[in-house]
Amino acid sequence: MTTPLNHSAGSRKLYASVHSAITQFGLVASGDHILVAVSGGTDSLLMLEALWRYRNNLRDDFRMTAVHIVAEGVDYSIDRNALTQFCTDRGVELLFRGFEFVKTEKSLKSTCFYCSWHRRKQLYALSRELSCNRLALGHHADDALETLMLNMCRHKSISSLPALLPMFSGRLSVIRPLILLYKQELTEIAETLQLQAMVTRCSFADDTNRHKAKSLIDEAERLFPGARARMFASLSSVHEKYLPCKLGESPIVSGLNEIHPGNGD
Repeated sequence: MTTPLNHSAGSRKLYASVHSAITQFGLVASGDHILVAVSGGTDSLLMLEALWRYRNNLRDDFRMTAVHIVAEGVDYSIDRNALTQFCTDRGVELLFRGFEFVKTEKSLKSTCFYCSWHRRKQLYALSRELSCNRLALGHHADDALETLMLNMCRHKSISSLPALLPMFSGRLSVIRPLILLYKQELTEIAETLQLQAMVTRCSFADDTNRHKAKSLIDEAERLFPGARARMFASLSSVHEKYLPCKLGESPIVSGLNEIHPGNGD
């Protein structure tokens, strides 16, 4: 039987950081219907817990529906009973939706990319079906830094993961309540709260470009202690006039630049 997590130094840090993110970036408002993506990993479980606490403590009037996207054909497993109980204990409905991952020569070269794209496509479709106006994803500060590195090294752009991203002409906004927390902090909080993952790790997890980006960030932190936090802070401190841009051209690109196939809506 899963019970709501106890108040502790770890949980207070979690709730304070999520509350700060919601306030700073305007992630949640009364009347919202939030689709909460739960993978079964500790990050998404902590996100659901924090949003549940936020709603209860502030008596804010918004709805939550949790969903786990099942990827058939990928070697991972989820403890459905444990995840269902976790959500039930918090009065949050949990849905399971799935897709079959078709293994082709192209998809196997970038399994995580295509699997993630199909998961996101399912989330977008379900948000429309349930009339959800917010989609909560469990990305944290390290995810934002890894995305920054990948976009610079592979896509020739300086861009990352915004805390709030309106999509589909405003029908849906992607929100990232954990964006002010680093992976190490989330790991420590989960350990303090004795929260265990309910999903097994996929064998493709370490064989990705994202893992390479993580290694670069780890090396920067080793060479320049504190670099991780300063790199994250730099995302909010861009000096346009000090960039090597062509004469008369602005480096600022407006609008969404979706690099994955299709728009998923």
